[in-house]
Amino acid sequence: MPDSLRNGNMTSLCKKAIKWFWLWPFVAIALAYVMAMFGLGVAEVLFSIPVFVAWFVGFGFLLLTGKHYQQMRGFLRMFLVVGLILTAPACLQLARWDAQGILGSRLSVLWGGLDSDLPVLLPVLRSPVFTPYKEMTMNPFLLPLLITPRFLAMPVFWLWLVLSVLHVVLPSKAWRWTGDALQRAWSVIRRRKSA
Repeated sequence: MPDSLRNGNMTSLCKKAIKWFWLWPFVAIALAYVMAMFGLGVAEVLFSIPVFVAWFVGFGFLLLTGKHYQQMRGFLRMFLVVGLILTAPACLQLARWDAQGILGSRLSVLWGGLDSDLPVLLPVLRSPVFTPYKEMTMNPFLLPLLITPRFLAMPVFWLWLVLSVLHVVLPSKAWRWTGDALQRAWSVIRRRKSA
């Protein structure tokens, strides 16, 4: 459980982010429904807007989390848990495709229905209700995967998986201890090189 939740003092920014994380796809779908009812667009196009907007919403949430990390730690943990549950098997498949050198061609075929060919943890997760959440939480993995060399695709996936699980499970004190230990080790290495 996140430290901010354990103490019962989740910040208002974190509460708002969690609320809008879960609500925005439904608001977007309701808006698309109203627009389609009044003939302001083609229904199929309007209902696919949340899927395409999800990438930008996901980046917005991640930028907000990066800017206000101490206040948003609980949100980031929730974001990672949702991402792991919804996209871990799909990200493994993407990493395999990248290692085989066919990721680019597969993405061009799948774009717009990215998760239709990808595996899921549970069959119920194929429901269109989960699609915006899948698209939103997959981008922290997919974009670094696109710029890594093919031979590093699988190690990048496993590193993402392990670090995500550790970030969710370990308390923030453990991360501070790890950071302090790495800084001490790096300073020792630098002193030995300069001597």
